[in-house]
This record gives sequence, C-alpha cells and structure tokens, in this order.
Amino acid sequence: MDNATTRRGNPTVNALWGNNIAILLGDYYFAKTAGLIADINDNRIDHLFSDTVATVCEGTIMEMMTAGRIDLTIESYYEKINHKTACLIAACCKGGAIVSQAADEEIELLYTYGLNLGIAFQIIDDILDYTEDQATIGKPAGNDLRQGMVTLPLIYALQEQPRNGQYQVVHRLLNGTSQREEDLLSVINWVNEGQGVERSRVDAYNFANKAQAALYHFPVSQNREVLDQLIDFVVARKH
Repeated sequence: MDNATTRRGNPTVNALWGNNIAILLGDYYFAKTAGLIADINDNRIDHLFSDTVATVCEGTIMEMMTAGRIDLTIESYYEKINHKTACLIAACCKGGAIVSQAADEEIELLYTYGLNLGIAFQIIDDILDYTEDQATIGKPAGNDLRQGMVTLPLIYALQEQPRNGQYQVVHRLLNGTSQREEDLLSVINWVNEGQGVERSRVDAYNFANKAQAALYHFPVSQNREVLDQLIDFVVARKH
C-alpha cells in the first residue's frame, strides 16, 4: 500500500508482478489462514483472528488519514502503531498461548509481552528510517518522509525545535510539494543531530522492559529464554 519496491532487502510482490497479483495473493493467504484457523476448532482463535484483522485495518486507515500531518501528536502515533504492528505481534503471542492450552493468566501475560514487543519493534523500525541506509535496512532511507508519514523521531525533533528553519522543509516533504533529495537528507541530518532519535530509542527500551517484565512472570525455561532473546534482537537490530 505504500508503493514500496523493496521490503527487508527483497523486491515486493507488487514490484515484481503488479498490484492486481499482490491483492489476489493477499486474498489467497487470507483464505488459507482462515482455513487453518477453522481446523483448530477454538472460538477464541476465531475471534482473535477477526478482531486482529479489523484492528490492523483501522490502524492502516489512521495512518492514511494522518499522512502529511506535521502536527501529529505522540498519543496519535502510539494509537496508530498499537493498531498495527503491536496488535499483530500481540495476537501471534496470544494465539500461540491459546493453542498450547496455557492458563488464562498466562495467555494475557503473553499478549502483554507481544504488545510491548511490537511497540518497541515499530519504534526501532522508525528510527532505522533515519539512521541507516538502503543497503542496511532493505528499503530506501527516509521512506517514511517520502510517504508523508510522521513518526516518533520526527515528532520529538519538532518538539525540540518547533519553528526553526527545518520546519518548512519538513512541511514541504510531508505534503509532497518537495521531492528534492537535498531536502530529504537535510531533515534526516537534522533529526539525527537533535534528540529525536535518542528519545525514541529510550521509549523503545522502556517498552522492551515492559515486555520483559511480563515474560518474567514465567518460570525459567528454554522457551522463556528464546522470547527474552527476541527482545534483545528487536532493540539492537540494524535492519
């Protein structure tokens, strides 16, 4: 939907075969997933699947409706990512707990773990858009700005220096009146020179700690260790 030609370093389906095939392939996997879920024969999984799909759609609509909004608040940013990346990862964790016949308390703990892990993951993803190049992250650097997306590093940078010379440059990039590479690089450098990236990273670590706190209600085991290592990977990743 963001017209990206690469994802995680690989060509996207729409780049290879066009939007029609991409949509049909998405529908195909949706149908196959629904079939696999039906085989589980647990209404909790059915509801989790439908609720998660609906929530992600709501989050995507929020993202589209707030594109280009230079006044996007931190609260709106978190609402958006809670409805996208965070709820998706949380649902995966909760679904796995349900299928493994975990107790209700354990199911909710794993949901909390996944939700906070997902928020941390998305914040780091948004940071990488300002700090890494295309060869590292597998997509063009500054892609969020090109798409008119205001993310946490930019929100913090704008809070720090709300009306300096970069404000109008940011505004032109977000509303699409500027496609200049010089403007894009100028804003990326400005965000990195201020506290936008570091404040965002602190937030990511805070959510990672919350995920870890939920995990530590479980006894020490190999499974817990794997989930703990996943937290470390998420906050330390460079792609």
